[in-house]
Amino acid sequence: MTIQNSQRITIKVGIEVSKGYLRLRFPRALFNGNQKYLSLNLTDTLENKVAAEIQARRIELDILAGYFDPTLAKYKADYTATPKKQKVYSLLELWEKYTQCDVPTPLFE
Repeated sequence: MTIQNSQRITIKVGIEVSKGYLRLRFPRALFNGNQKYLSLNLTDTLENKVAAEIQARRIELDILAGYFDPTLAKYKADYTATPKKQKVYSLLELWEKYTQCDVPTPLFE
């Protein structure tokens, strides 16, 4: 990217939520005025927002260092969504589930 007339151009990669998923929004200056997005395939959670923020800062560093890949292939990593939290049962809940089972167990064989 060339800077003309001694103007400083601020390059900021934005993070957006689209249909419940995070995506990166690239500055129009990188693509001749066209808007480009990169979907991260991550749901909108706090942990995933941190991962998106890290990726956005890495891309900004690539832009500043002159290593930006305009095909975006370098930035299409295989992200996996954070696993959903499993329900934790209390001892009482487990006991109730156990006693509700109708499977008779023989005491003596």
